[in-house]
Amino acid sequence: MRLLKNIWDDIRHGENIDLYLTVVASITISVLGLLNVTDIDLAVSLTLAVLALLAFSSLQSRHQIENIIENQERLQFIFSERSPVSMDRLRRAKSIAHNGITLVGTSNTLLGIFSDCIMKGGSVRLIVVDSDDISMQVAAQRFVKHQDVNRLRREAQHALDNFSSMLERYPDNFEVKTLRAMPPFSLWILDEGTPYAEVWLGLYPFRDQPEPWIQIFPRTNREMFEFLTRQFDLMWRASNLWIL
Repeated sequence: MRLLKNIWDDIRHGENIDLYLTVVASITISVLGLLNVTDIDLAVSLTLAVLALLAFSSLQSRHQIENIIENQERLQFIFSERSPVSMDRLRRAKSIAHNGITLVGTSNTLLGIFSDCIMKGGSVRLIVVDSDDISMQVAAQRFVKHQDVNRLRREAQHALDNFSSMLERYPDNFEVKTLRAMPPFSLWILDEGTPYAEVWLGLYPFRDQPEPWIQIFPRTNREMFEFLTRQFDLMWRASNLWIL
């Protein structure tokens, strides 16, 4: 059953179609030969078709490898002390999902952009670390500037106070959750499920700065893109909805 599921997943995503056609053609030649219902011309034609499919598969695989190498060469981290996602890009987004430790900077600068996104029919989902949980103590140990958990708690509460006005105005399209865990990274997921989707991944260093950030698109790195969007969904499910 798992084999059939894997085959179906490949066909659904348009992958390895040539290989499956090769298998079908090869089995067809063998069955016809065993049943003695094929002539030499048909056998030769089918054999040539199989060889052509194999050659095409090899050529396609080579191009895929070249594309992977090229994409890897283009994947470069940006080292920044704050999120490198541009304001213009955020203004164009129809959906925004973001997580962080306190999101105090986000709450101080992006409420207008979040409001515009929602007014255009979009949605905003945010995750912060639960300030009352031991996870905030873990988070404090990672900071290079300070390891003051009380300061982080004040920042997180300040962010939630800023978000409260958005929750009052847009109760259906603006959601904030608190996570009782220290995430290993910060994510910006923009326009998920559309041709313009992208993810910004920021890794949390241990008492060091600046943070490394990388931009990921589904068309160039689908597996990593799906992994990160799935990670956000898992954090979202594990978080508690913050209610006024």
